[in-house]
Amino acid sequence: MGFLTYVLFELLAGVGIHLVQYGLLGLSIVLFPLLLLAFGEPVGFAAAYAISTAAMVGQASAYTAGVTRRMRLAAPFAGVLGVLFGFLYVVLNLEADALLVGAVALFAALSVVMMVTRHVDWSKA
Repeated sequence: MGFLTYVLFELLAGVGIHLVQYGLLGLSIVLFPLLLLAFGEPVGFAAAYAISTAAMVGQASAYTAGVTRRMRLAAPFAGVLGVLFGFLYVVLNLEADALLVGAVALFAALSVVMMVTRHVDWSKA
C-alpha cells in the first residue's frame, strides 16, 4: 500500500520519486515483521504490534516528508499506513474470517484506486 500511495503521489501530485526511494520504503516496510517479533517476546503481541506500527509509520512518513518535500503529503501517507496496519491487526485477530475480510478489503481498495486514477492519461505517465 505504501508503494501504491507513492505511485498516486507521482501521478496526482506531480511528485517525482526515484526507484531507490521506493526501495528504501520497501526495506522499511519489510522490517515490520522483524520488529513485531523482537518486541513480541518481551511485551506481548498487542503492545508489540502498536510499537512496531508506530515506529514504521513514523519512519516512513518522516522519510516521505523528506522525499516529497511536502509535509502535506506525509500526513495522508501516515494515515494510509496507519489504516493499513490497523486493518491488518484486525484481520490477524479474525482467524476464521480473515480470508473473506481480506479479499473484500482488497476488492474495495482496488475499486478506490481505479476510481481515483480513472482520468490519468497512462500514455503520458
